Amino acid sequence: MNGHHKDNGEQLKNLAAADDADELDVDVEILKDTECGLGSFRPKGLQICARIGAFIGVFSVSGLLTQTLTTYVNSQVSMLEKQFGFSSAESGLLMSCNDIGFLCCALFAGYIAKIVHIPRGLGISTLLYGVCGIMCALPYFLQDPASYALKGNTNGNVSKSISFRSAGKEAPMCQNVSMFQDDTSCDMAGDTAEANSGREELHIKSVAFALIAFGMFLQGVGKSFRSPFVTLYIDDAVDKRKTGFYMGILIGTGIFGPALAYLLGGVFSRIYITLEAVDISPKDPRWLGAWWLGFLVFGGFALLFSVPTMCFPRYLKSKKRKGDLVIIAKERRLQRETQVSVWKSLLLEMKEFVATGGRLLRNPTYMILIISTVVNLVGVAGTMSFMPKYLASQYTIPLWQANIILSLSSVSAVSLGTFLGGVMTRKIPMMPQTTVKMLLIFYTVNTVCIAAGFFLGCDQPMLVGGGPSNAGNASMPLYQHIQSHCVDGCTCDAEQYFPICGDDGRSYFSPCHAGCTGKSPTDFFNCTCIPSGHAESGLCDQGCNGKLYAYAVFTFVGKLFTAFKIVPTVIAQIRCVQETDRAASTAFASFVTSALGWMPGPIIFGAIIDDTCLLWKYTCGERQSCRLYDLAYFRNAILGYGVITSALATLILSSLFFYFRYKNTTEWHQGAQKEDPVADVELIVNTDNANDHVKEH
Repeated sequence: MNGHHKDNGEQLKNLAAADDADELDVDVEILKDTECGLGSFRPKGLQICARIGAFIGVFSVSGLLTQTLTTYVNSQVSMLEKQFGFSSAESGLLMSCNDIGFLCCALFAGYIAKIVHIPRGLGISTLLYGVCGIMCALPYFLQDPASYALKGNTNGNVSKSISFRSAGKEAPMCQNVSMFQDDTSCDMAGDTAEANSGREELHIKSVAFALIAFGMFLQGVGKSFRSPFVTLYIDDAVDKRKTGFYMGILIGTGIFGPALAYLLGGVFSRIYITLEAVDISPKDPRWLGAWWLGFLVFGGFALLFSVPTMCFPRYLKSKKRKGDLVIIAKERRLQRETQVSVWKSLLLEMKEFVATGGRLLRNPTYMILIISTVVNLVGVAGTMSFMPKYLASQYTIPLWQANIILSLSSVSAVSLGTFLGGVMTRKIPMMPQTTVKMLLIFYTVNTVCIAAGFFLGCDQPMLVGGGPSNAGNASMPLYQHIQSHCVDGCTCDAEQYFPICGDDGRSYFSPCHAGCTGKSPTDFFNCTCIPSGHAESGLCDQGCNGKLYAYAVFTFVGKLFTAFKIVPTVIAQIRCVQETDRAASTAFASFVTSALGWMPGPIIFGAIIDDTCLLWKYTCGERQSCRLYDLAYFRNAILGYGVITSALATLILSSLFFYFRYKNTTEWHQGAQKEDPVADVELIVNTDNANDHVKEH
């Protein structure tokens, strides 16, 4: 008996010793996992950064850079199309590659957040953004520097300072006789210099498209990891009541990324593509802005900030009790030791996701909210992707000016509207019918502001041509035919669009159509169709600035009310479902809106824009980018589609109001009211998609 008690006592001692050893191992692991550094590089001076404040400071800058890089491509669509010959549909596909990458990894990212070293994962995510920026800038370096050179003829003499080249073609002068046309097949042309140049141009276009598309895809992959990683990391490090506060800082900082993207996009668009000082201005048809510079700058800084992000510890030192960290460390270690195959676990997660989706599909309130949001986002995503291009074309302004106006009128409105929308949810009881009434008001005002653009567009520039018009169509000729002998002897190509503004205040289709035989770095002269004989590059001012400023005001108001509805929409989505399905409802909403709203929007709108083109550029018989748009058709198509999607979303949402009235619904699901709505919203909104919930800018 005594021996038996002795054996039991020894077993208990061994178990206690094992527990102590296990606790000691955990303490050692925690100590190592709460130190800043990489590998064995963990200097004492660096440990002061193992705090939530330091992480928020570094990651705020990282988030700002990545949000800027995400939006920057929108500001440079016109330049990319002009240089590489992309159609708007192809540009839309490039922008949608971001959401394709996001959708491919969104579910996987949510799973591995529980088992990886989060700061290193966030650092790798930022690294992907940096690689994306570098890849998107590479196409500039693929082209022969001579293609950007500015040199040509002045009064028949060779000038060393200026070339009249527009998308690889010389400005069509009166004495020019071109034997090789854009739409001539390069195979038929044989081994001529023009044919070889055309083949090289098509090859560069293909390579550039592939590089930018893959870069945007990587950007989407990087974006998918950031939101679940950073939310879990902060939530483990601080008191639950403070999680929303720190997340709010990251979201608020990220919102300024799009504004910075358009602002700096405007600055870089004013710099010539080679960064050299040139005599031509941004309104000149030959102008190419330094679109690649923004990708390189933002990508380079993203690479730089990926390193300090990786140096943060697995667990941050904070006011959390040590016991909490021990529990977290044990749980994470157990997950790593006992986890089944990642792919098997992911499959189980997807099955659960589908099962939860089935429950959500049977929730009429949730589905009406999702469908109305998706319909609205198709219009928002498409319109905003091409808005710089629309402003520049519609109001005949340089791209840099369009980007600056968009930064001030649209993105700033979203930043202000998101903040005010959150304030309203604190002041107004967000009961079902009240919430839907607010959303209907916001949708309606936005729809009216979009529709105002129909009356604030400019007229089609009247282009003067001196010879027989054999291009265009009967309803919309490319230029106004004038009976004159001023172009006798000139061989003018009706496909070579190079607008100039004569001293007589009229815009001419090309220098050839104005009878110009002489040129200087910035001017044309000896133009026989112009009384003074003098003209400048670019279209004449149409005196449409008043409508432009009015449209900017309506855009500001519309985007302000669009942003008002972001927070109430999120609150409605999480309150209309059971408490156990709240997290799944937000994940499902993010997945569906990305797949059906953000991703197809740019592609659809790109195809619509292409349909409004009057004159295409051809290379070796292959259609490239558009040179001239039917502005009225362009305006009516883009704004009309935006009005239709917004109005349809409003109509769908209005059915929810009548549903609540019919069901006499005055409260959300029981238990949903117990949660702090602002905290819910701050936890749910993507830090990386502060543009993607907030992406309605």
